[in-house]
Amino acid sequence: MSKSTLLINTSRTSGRPHRGFTLMEVIAVLIIMAIIAVGLSVSYDSGFHDLEQETDLLRSRIRYAQSRALGNNSPFGIACTGGQYFLFSGLSTATTHVFPGEDQPQYSLPNGITANSFIISFDGWGVPYSNAAQATALTIATTITLTSSQGGKTESSTTTVTPLTGFVP
Repeated sequence: MSKSTLLINTSRTSGRPHRGFTLMEVIAVLIIMAIIAVGLSVSYDSGFHDLEQETDLLRSRIRYAQSRALGNNSPFGIACTGGQYFLFSGLSTATTHVFPGEDQPQYSLPNGITANSFIISFDGWGVPYSNAAQATALTIATTITLTSSQGGKTESSTTTVTPLTGFVP
């Protein structure tokens, strides 16, 4: 009788579906996740990623200054002192404004990123000038360079302001 009971118990457990994962399946998934994590960490360098983001942000803010000048029919521009830049209006850099999404007029670049000093202003027609007083209209393309120096590596990214139109590609 014990032999038939043993057969009945064996047939019940073997007919039940297995729950959970085997140790080999868990190890295989962990190895795959580790390979993916290493690949992502090697290909992602946040310093240079920040440089491209900051370059794009500066481009959009130059365009914003030009659109404010066109919309208000008055001078607007951006002045940069190397580690920070700001939006201004009028024929001097004294009247500053806050960029959309910011809470202070001075925007500081992240650590390790610097820019060459510059002033770009736009008149009511959107024409770019190389100074706040708008005494000198741009006659050649002006290049603004952002540089990232992190981890012993240096990389640069440029923004160009086109003369006459102020186009920023």
